[in-house]
Amino acid sequence: MNANRLTVISPEPLERDTLLVKLKGVEMNMGEYRLALKKTDEQTYQGELMLPVCTEDSMTWAGSITLGNEAKNHFPIKVRMER
Repeated sequence: MNANRLTVISPEPLERDTLLVKLKGVEMNMGEYRLALKKTDEQTYQGELMLPVCTEDSMTWAGSITLGNEAKNHFPIKVRMER
């Protein structure tokens, strides 16, 4: 498994130290993957994304980025992983 850096740049400064990423496999049920992105500067958040490997050569993960515990403030995300 290789980690990939996930970077999110907000359009304006946020008063949050972390953003929460939740992902689920689209083609195969591999559970829910969660990652906290840490603030690296005023508008940038980063984390090391290490998704489980599927038996297929590629897989799509879909979910959301949430601003803290505020479920109403979530933004959809899709990640395509390939071997």
